[in-house]
Amino acid sequence: MGKRFLNITFALGLVIGLMAGVVGSAAADDSPAGTESQWIFFPYVPNGEMLDGAGPWYGTVTIQNTEDYRVIISFGQTASGVDTSQHSTTLEPHASKTFSADQLGIASPGAGVAVQSSWALIDELPDSICQANFTSEQVVRGGTADTADQLSGTVGDDGSVYVTQTVNGTTTTFPSSAYFIKNHTSIDWSPVGPEPSPGTTYTVHYSTGETSCRAPVITGVEKHVMATPSAAGKTSSAQTSVDGYTAIPEQDVPWGPGSEICHDIYDGSDCYNAGHYIVGIPLFGDFDGHSYLPIVQTNSGWNSVIHITNVDPSSPDFASVTITLYTAAGQGAFGPSVGSFTALLNQGQTATIDLKADMGIPDGWVGSAWITSDYGVVANVNRQKPATNMALTNTAAPSLFATTSCSAANSDDCFVTSSVQASGSGMFQMVAPLILKAYNGWNSGVNIANISELTNTVTVTWVGPTGNVVGSDSVTIPAKAMEYIYTPNTQDLGLDSGFVGAAVLTSLLPFHAAIDEVKYSG
Repeated sequence: MGKRFLNITFALGLVIGLMAGVVGSAAADDSPAGTESQWIFFPYVPNGEMLDGAGPWYGTVTIQNTEDYRVIISFGQTASGVDTSQHSTTLEPHASKTFSADQLGIASPGAGVAVQSSWALIDELPDSICQANFTSEQVVRGGTADTADQLSGTVGDDGSVYVTQTVNGTTTTFPSSAYFIKNHTSIDWSPVGPEPSPGTTYTVHYSTGETSCRAPVITGVEKHVMATPSAAGKTSSAQTSVDGYTAIPEQDVPWGPGSEICHDIYDGSDCYNAGHYIVGIPLFGDFDGHSYLPIVQTNSGWNSVIHITNVDPSSPDFASVTITLYTAAGQGAFGPSVGSFTALLNQGQTATIDLKADMGIPDGWVGSAWITSDYGVVANVNRQKPATNMALTNTAAPSLFATTSCSAANSDDCFVTSSVQASGSGMFQMVAPLILKAYNGWNSGVNIANISELTNTVTVTWVGPTGNVVGSDSVTIPAKAMEYIYTPNTQDLGLDSGFVGAAVLTSLLPFHAAIDEVKYSG
């Protein structure tokens, strides 16, 4: 499971966003009968927005069907049941479609967008996607042999039934010839054969006749261009800069402790009493509803504009969201923050926060942003350098125990982290698929945020195009702080000019990272 991990920008030219996203199934309220739906979210799609005096920016979204079967996608500006009937379409297997902000009805300057998927034709889906629902119930055998016992449920037309009884630790399965289902609602023991003893309890396992289908998996990418809108997502000499990011799937949303989604997952247990701390450290296992942007900055001519959108259908008016900034190479949560900003967001509403104008962050600063909310929000940051028409976009990732809806097939596998624990190694790992140093003018920046609550050491291993390890570096980062490595400053790490390769990031604790690819022209 990879994360959104790579951005590319080119001064006075094109910016191509290369990001890896995590996708999976997620429940939705408005899915067709017998199937689940997946939600993916775009924190912000601009439609004529000015960012730090540069623009206007215009956005498009491209949605791809990753399945072998046709799916339906529906658009909305929130997950709260907005009428999307005017913005629904089908996607053929593995096909994609691109939609402009105008086509989605997004008013200027822009808005967040939610996309819901569902199966187009359930009857055509194979057993690997749709499975019959089975249930089990305990029944007390009547006092007279060869009579029937009433069931509380209804057996489906397929009549799939088997009966077991456990006595003193030994389980017996009764032959199907010894009973039959009568009127779909009772089990009749009149046929010849063994039956449970009178007054004893036995278990009936049966199909309800209903079918459950996992959610169809879709992916999405947002692309925004400066100066003029792009036609069908294409770029030309009319655009001076291009940027973008990958959609955030529902299982990467940091649902806050007040969210009904959070409560439903934990069966009303209030997400393990989320948000409780001991000496500033969250209780182990708490669902905290926090997310992180690994790099935000105002240095070297850059500025950052953060967009946060409330996508929680259970949110009341004015859900509270707080952004706290910590300096790179600083003390993180163990030291003072450099500023904070609080916004109140209704369902589907977006807050736009300019670090310089709205938070008073001076020039020359770089660090990370810690976002907390009592309800589910998604966020990104647009980093702009107007003097050279450069732009970079990163999306926020949830903290260690951010948990979302679980797949029907594996309801215990519910935990998502920004960095994924490598199987068998006991370490958390992320992979940067493209690292450059002085390659035709391109260089890479590795920005790492510590999203654990303890001091964290992250090792970066540089890997060449043939899989050869050419060097490594490690950084020690306090809780909620960040560090960055810029490849031109890696003379002692084995990276020569013209290097093209990858990087593997590992740590014993969770972290989040964003990789910037930057080319300065001239």
